[in-house]
Amino acid sequence: MIVFIMEHSREFYESVIRVIDYLNPYSKGVWDVMPDKGQELAGDYWPEIGRMFKEDLHLGWFEYGKFHINKREQLAPLRKDCEHAIEKIDKAERDRKLNNRGIKVAMWCAILGIIISIVSFIWTIRTDNRLDEMEDRVLKLEQVVFPRQLNHNIPHQ
Repeated sequence: MIVFIMEHSREFYESVIRVIDYLNPYSKGVWDVMPDKGQELAGDYWPEIGRMFKEDLHLGWFEYGKFHINKREQLAPLRKDCEHAIEKIDKAERDRKLNNRGIKVAMWCAILGIIISIVSFIWTIRTDNRLDEMEDRVLKLEQVVFPRQLNHNIPHQ
């Protein structure tokens, strides 16, 4: 059964389910939804739901806000389709939240990476300065310990 041509909101599908439950697809008791009851069950969605029942699904007639059902047997599959649509909306919402959480984690990882890079850069600069100082000290020590080798350009091992 083709139910919904376009995507609707969770509230719309919940309103359709309330109307279907009122019409109770498994009993023969209620055949009409009066305008005030339709407004109570579906709120502002009632005119769209009535139009959809009449024009898209051909379940009965909808006139002046009143809906009369002719094909009650199609309500149960329609209810299942609404439940499935709500599940899809819930899954999309969960995926969106998970995706947002992943973006936040990635952002924090990037910030942490930048901080580590800055600390590493500062550490490298400080270490290079210390290495230069140590090289100077080693050269002075070599001049004191090995004065001849340095003066005669004889490499030492």
